[in-house]
Amino acid sequence: MTSAPNPRKQKAGLATLDGLFADTANVQAIHYSCESFYDRPEGQSPRITSIAIRLLDSGQTN
Repeated sequence: MTSAPNPRKQKAGLATLDGLFADTANVQAIHYSCESFYDRPEGQSPRITSIAIRLLDSGQTN
């Protein structure tokens, strides 16, 4: 497996972003944070500690 940039995937990704920014009234960005993935000897998944949602057109964040 190679980690070199893939121009075809980059072009498709940019087209997707262009489409999202062309329709900002219907786009929300969601960000979450969780506990650290490191030092988890019990093997449990980290808990989500916060979630933020931002409306792309107005910039309002909840």
